[in-house]
Amino acid sequence: MKRFFCLLLFVVLLISFSICKTYTLAENDGLYTYRIENGGAVISSIDASVGGEVIIPDTLGGLIVNGIDDWAFENNKLINSVIIPNTVSHIGDGAFANCTGLLAVVMHDGLTHIGWDAFCGCTKIKNITFPDSVVTIGGFAFSDCTSLKNVKIGKNVISIGSFAFNRCSALETIYLPENLQKIGAFAFCECDNLKDIYYPLDKSSRALLSVYYNDNMSRKRWHYNNSDEGILPGDINEDAKVNNRDIYLLLRYISDWDVSIDKYLSDVNGDTLVNNADAVLLFQFLSGWNVNIL
Repeated sequence: MKRFFCLLLFVVLLISFSICKTYTLAENDGLYTYRIENGGAVISSIDASVGGEVIIPDTLGGLIVNGIDDWAFENNKLINSVIIPNTVSHIGDGAFANCTGLLAVVMHDGLTHIGWDAFCGCTKIKNITFPDSVVTIGGFAFSDCTSLKNVKIGKNVISIGSFAFNRCSALETIYLPENLQKIGAFAFCECDNLKDIYYPLDKSSRALLSVYYNDNMSRKRWHYNNSDEGILPGDINEDAKVNNRDIYLLLRYISDWDVSIDKYLSDVNGDTLVNNADAVLLFQFLSGWNVNIL
């Protein structure tokens, strides 16, 4: 009986290990160090002498490369471009953090997750286009990318993490996707040159977005339905500014004075009506409250 229970325990342990993730110690293939996870290779590091253009291989040691580990390329000052193959599904936290020589990153369909701090401090990257396969962008992922000017986010991204593009001081244009559900706190904080936000849906759809502590986004030109002509939310008198004159004009209209306004610009809470609720929200916005106007 004792032998039977020992055998039973062995079988249970064998099954338990078989369904867990499989990790091994570091392996090497040429310039790369990697570990094995679930039958694939996850790159842990690259030889410190490597610079210039880096084309990440899709196989190492006969295994498909399916990920880039946390901090794998951190602080490499010599790399100036990276091409990531379509076999890679995730880029780990801080994977390319502070690669200050990095000018360009090419990502391919297959990538689904970009980790926290993944490209934080890559001060020379100018443009980023995310493939449509990307679903989540982690917090601080592109924070302090001070040369970044244009960001085009893939259509299937549902979440942008807190501080994801914080202090991207050169950022001018963002293209948001239709499936986006959440923009984390301060995701675009201190993006002082941000001018245009392209959004493929209408104003009422934007009202459904969960946007936390990003009131500065309300001060930019929104291009609903990706229109060439953008609008500045709350700019009721259309002088390219949002100030007390807009509240004054809105109150005159609500009080039935003989004034004409653009109702699309005046409906700052996105409920398709123009009334006192819009005036209160606009007043709160101009008073520095943490509110968003549409």
